[in-house]
Amino acid sequence: FPILPRSKTMNSTTARRRKPLALMPMVAVLVSAAMPSLQGQENESTSKVAEQRHFTLKVLPLLTEKCLGCHGADTDDLKGEFDVRSLEALLKGGESEEPGLVPGNAADSPIYQAVTWDGLEMPPKENDRLTEEQCEMVRRWIEAGAPWPNEETQDAIRMAEREVKVNDEGTLVSTSGGLS
Repeated sequence: FPILPRSKTMNSTTARRRKPLALMPMVAVLVSAAMPSLQGQENESTSKVAEQRHFTLKVLPLLTEKCLGCHGADTDDLKGEFDVRSLEALLKGGESEEPGLVPGNAADSPIYQAVTWDGLEMPPKENDRLTEEQCEMVRRWIEAGAPWPNEETQDAIRMAEREVKVNDEGTLVSTSGGLS
């Protein structure tokens, strides 16, 4: 470490005070070298939380509304033996014995092919078909690696969302009878 030379007018107390100043350029270099790594970790962590939030608030309700009736509500009567109640079940697949989901690859995921009516057609009734926006939600989830947070994390995400006043679905308005 560079140490400033003592001048004749500098006493030992002044010299001790100045030594840390001499280290500042080196500290700045070390901190700036570490920043991309720290920012990458922060971005990765933020992205992970965002994708878990996306699954919990967008994809899981969609699976529940559009798929669970035939593929999980009655475990004794799973259509095509295909269960959508967990990531493990989706990875296992159904009677075809092929994985129903390929994390990170929507195009090769049978569940995505089915909801986009690309070879498979689920839900089977045209009036229950997913919109382009809903298909995009599923695609984004799969491309992100199909994160499926545990129940505790999902509950925390839902509780935090209740505190949000403005989101992509609108604005929460306070009324005399509560929130609506």
